[in-house]
Amino acid sequence: MINEKTEVSVNQDIYNASVQRFNALTSVVPMAILQTDKDFKCSYVNQTWAKYTGQSEEQSLQRGWLSAIKNIDTNELLLAIIHAISHANNFKGELELISMAGRKLWASINVVGLFNDRFEVTGFIFTMMDISAERSHSKKLQKMANYDHLTGLSNRAFFTDRLTLALARVPRHGISALMFLDLDRFKNINDTLGHHVGDLVIQEVAKRLKSVVRDEDSIARLGGDEFAIIFTDLTTESVIAPIANKIVSAVNLPFKVEGKSMVLSCSVGVAIATEHNVEPSDILRKADLALYEAKGAGRNQFCFYEAALEKDLSLLNYLTADLNNLNHSGFSFVFQPLIHANTNNIMGFEVLARWSNLDLGPVGPDTFILTMEENGLIQAFSEWLFAEVIAQAKLWIQQQLLVSPQKININLSVKQLHLSEFADSMIELFKKEKIDPSWFTLEVTETAFIQDPTLAGQNLRKLKKAGFLIALDDFGTGYSSLGLLRQMPLNYLKIDKSFVMDILRDNEAEKIVLAIIGLGKMLGLGLVAEGVEDIQTKDWLVEQGCLCHQGYYFHKPLTQVHASELLKKIKISKC
Repeated sequence: MINEKTEVSVNQDIYNASVQRFNALTSVVPMAILQTDKDFKCSYVNQTWAKYTGQSEEQSLQRGWLSAIKNIDTNELLLAIIHAISHANNFKGELELISMAGRKLWASINVVGLFNDRFEVTGFIFTMMDISAERSHSKKLQKMANYDHLTGLSNRAFFTDRLTLALARVPRHGISALMFLDLDRFKNINDTLGHHVGDLVIQEVAKRLKSVVRDEDSIARLGGDEFAIIFTDLTTESVIAPIANKIVSAVNLPFKVEGKSMVLSCSVGVAIATEHNVEPSDILRKADLALYEAKGAGRNQFCFYEAALEKDLSLLNYLTADLNNLNHSGFSFVFQPLIHANTNNIMGFEVLARWSNLDLGPVGPDTFILTMEENGLIQAFSEWLFAEVIAQAKLWIQQQLLVSPQKININLSVKQLHLSEFADSMIELFKKEKIDPSWFTLEVTETAFIQDPTLAGQNLRKLKKAGFLIALDDFGTGYSSLGLLRQMPLNYLKIDKSFVMDILRDNEAEKIVLAIIGLGKMLGLGLVAEGVEDIQTKDWLVEQGCLCHQGYYFHKPLTQVHASELLKKIKISKC
């Protein structure tokens, strides 16, 4: 009996030590610990649980602890735990707790089962750890990854995900539409008022867009001054145009930033998805084409995607491909003679660019030159053209087919005259090719001077000083003014064919041509009449003192072979 009593005393000491050790351990670990029976009636909670929830031990016992779980059906949670324990003896998840004082926190939860010797569940041990800080940090990172920091709108990455979801809804929920919006000439604000003012304007634009569209529509800032809006569940396409009009009008309203008043405009491209299986890349491309069309049409408006816009994209793609493979491209050029009307002598040739494509056929220079200018391709094309024409001119000079004072006329692009290094690069090219610039006349339009008179003037004066002659092309069709003529270092005026072709039947055209001839004479400039197509027009111009003519009456544009043959005939006739 003494031995048995001693043994019980020893076992009790061991038990008490184990309990103390367990209490000590559960009080210092940074997690809440609960023990329940198989019916989830709580028999033990540690101090951390009390810290998380504010519940006393008495309040937590039985099923009282479940009242601290927020925003979740506790019955579903307990069933999920039973299912997990029966299959894997472990349950993991996250849940939100609320304290007695109303403080909320997120906790990771881990549950293991307790079993008897027959492997029947007798209870559960819960551990929970506060992960509120981690979740908050994760949310911040997610916001940084998905939202624009300046406006709070979706960024490009999140926008792409939303667009995919919007297109997936089309078969069951109706039409989706995508709008691309670009602020017109926004760069001027950053350049003149500073980027901080530009940022304030962007924020104001974002607010205005939010005020126009529905809550369920998604607005994104794609970068810079570019925005996109996704519309879903539309019942008819007819509602889209009024929305686009509201957006344009909202941006048009005056801005007042830091005491400065300003007026902005925007261009909007719209693409619509009415069918299943529309790819995000497809509708993005269509909205972009429509935006490009809105800008090209004068800005401050919206345009819908149309199939005809694909042709413009094809044109650009084909031009780009040909410029990357100039040895096998559709580019060529012809020579149109400039004739002295009294003697029929050739005064020179104007080089006219041509381009043809197997799919598109021949495309006029007004179209393909403009496309190259708008897409940054014109310089590459010009370098090819000058190289080819210089090679042909050198050959003619060597063969004594091209003789002074005959000239080769080449048109310059507006974009080229706005490059600060353009004149220097041209002069260097002619030095490298060892050909005198005086063999060439460079034709320019008034547009270059109107857009940037200072830079265009600097380039032209350098070129003229180097020996090039300068001719003002299409005179009378642009913004001609005496002030403009004074600034431009010109040698010739070319009278536009739209006036020349009508001088015999349109009194106004006749007066304009007479005024141009008189102006050229007073300024000491040479005159070239374009579009001379009959002898009556030729004789009238001669009578007025304009002797250099260009047109079908004398010659149509000639290939290099035919132009060479013409020069050879002239050389033979003079021998």
